[in-house]
Amino acid sequence: MTYRTLGENIRAFRIAEGLTQIELGKKCGMADSQIGAYERGEVVPKEKNIRRIAEALGVSYEIITTVNEQRSRRTK
Repeated sequence: MTYRTLGENIRAFRIAEGLTQIELGKKCGMADSQIGAYERGEVVPKEKNIRRIAEALGVSYEIITTVNEQRSRRTK
């Protein structure tokens, strides 16, 4: 079983949506450098920012914060 970090989940969902860090940042009102820092695990985002990112990516807070790869797939 493979495990992913929160940052890896953010990156995976962003790429799946075809968004750049700049585009995601604009969608959720954050700087692209902030998105990059979250993805690299340099900074742990506050809950409110995780929720903004999840909303911008069209996934739930619960899904994006789940680090088990089997549970981190999108629900439709």
